[in-house]
Amino acid sequence: MKNIKITALTLFVFGLMIQTSYAQNRQRLTPEERSERETSQIFASITTLSEEQKDQVKEISLKYSKSMSETMQNNRGDREAMRSAMQSLRSEKDKELKEVFTEEQFAQYEKLRKEAGDRRRGRRNG
Repeated sequence: MKNIKITALTLFVFGLMIQTSYAQNRQRLTPEERSERETSQIFASITTLSEEQKDQVKEISLKYSKSMSETMQNNRGDREAMRSAMQSLRSEKDKELKEVFTEEQFAQYEKLRKEAGDRRRGRRNG
């Protein structure tokens, strides 16, 4: 019985270590990698973008990925300040993207963002 408890505890601790390691590695994307991942998702969802629009979206995405990365570094201890700054950056980014996209494309972009937010909330709650 004692061996079963020790084995179960060992497996639990090992699983917790793997989960923590995965979460840390996942968050270590560079701004360029985050931007590339985001633009790939946008381009896959909004197939009507012209090459000029794609270039503009890449530029905007990279600009804000770098700004968000700096914001995270500068506000590590102050969660509320970081949240506020990130909301402001997302709002500015959306305004710039709205100028690049048509109304229909921007609606698709907003739908994509909402779905991504729902997935994130699901992971946190699940």
